[in-house]
Amino acid sequence: MFTCKINELEKKIDETVTDLTSKGLQPGHILAVHLPTSLQFISLLFASIRIGAIFAPLNLRLPETALQSQLKQLNPKLFISLSGIQIYSNNKPPLLPSSFLLFTSGSNGSPKLVNLSLDNLLSSAKSTIMATNLQPRDTWLLSLPLYHVGGLSILFRCFLSGAALTTDPTNQSITHLSYVPTQLYRSWPIYPRLKTILLSGAPIHEVPEKLPIMAAYGMTETASMILGQKKPIQKEGFIFLGLPHLGKQMSLSEDGEILVKGDSLFQGYWNGIELQKPEEWFPTNDLGLFDPTAGFAIVGRKDNQFISGGENIQPEEIERELLTHPTILDAIVVPKKDAEYGVRPVAFVRASGEIDEKSLRNYLLERLPKYKIPCSFSPLEEGLEIKPSRKKYQSN
Repeated sequence: MFTCKINELEKKIDETVTDLTSKGLQPGHILAVHLPTSLQFISLLFASIRIGAIFAPLNLRLPETALQSQLKQLNPKLFISLSGIQIYSNNKPPLLPSSFLLFTSGSNGSPKLVNLSLDNLLSSAKSTIMATNLQPRDTWLLSLPLYHVGGLSILFRCFLSGAALTTDPTNQSITHLSYVPTQLYRSWPIYPRLKTILLSGAPIHEVPEKLPIMAAYGMTETASMILGQKKPIQKEGFIFLGLPHLGKQMSLSEDGEILVKGDSLFQGYWNGIELQKPEEWFPTNDLGLFDPTAGFAIVGRKDNQFISGGENIQPEEIERELLTHPTILDAIVVPKKDAEYGVRPVAFVRASGEIDEKSLRNYLLERLPKYKIPCSFSPLEEGLEIKPSRKKYQSN
């Protein structure tokens, strides 16, 4: 574990620049990194920016076959892992120097390779610094992995604001931290100087009033959060997150899909050959609501919707109702093949006690039409992922 300010790593970053250039890394080359969160990782990132290389952090939890597949798509000049450094002979892709390549989580499909410019990440960091009032005397807990845009963005917020960052959860100087909802449900952070808990990365069903929660919305394609506010408004079963931050814009399509544009919108998807640039108004595949006084709320995903017996079912609606039950801590609803209806909803839940299917079914029948009631309730597995994977349960 470590605690530091980015500007304290100046000497180490200089040494890393010298080392990388001696191994042939030049502006426009891709540097792929498969390392745990560490000062070495941070130094490699900022050294790649200085060189003008393209930084590509890889998920540490990837199985070997997936890792090799992603490396083949990246075709890096250098690959750095715990096993050492591998040097390849390759061409420079037509991407902006000092940019980034991040694979999306792939929770609802195959991962895509997102190209973010340095300006995208800096613009996102600036607006978040303003929204969270991050100061040089503050300390942000680096609790998200650096291959994830949520973790990566913390580095830029601390770099621009002069704040410290720490990987030590016992550090009592922590003022800011980033959580996905699952992390918050598993722990109750108590720090004497705590100012902000940035909560995002998955649907938010409840905001504890006694914690300084900033409920937020963003994605890899927007270089992390684009809207979010403290004390979000809970209204008609939804949590409204306010209006987009400075430099960002949002709107809704006719079918309720969230469209975004602005200074942190990514450069495009890289397929290994060419950059597929986004539309001016990028369709997020997320469904939303807008209220003139409360702003935007996130309803669910377009691609999660399924049809059961001719009826459209949005699983997030069922999940929201399940999470109002006093014993349910987390829930995922997915379709399961059914001979009569085509598919039926099934629920995977994490409960504070035994799962009582009859009680849950009766509880939901008071709130939802019968066709939306899950036909089964199974335990949600405890995992190490920062958010449960819907795709994993769809294969059950």
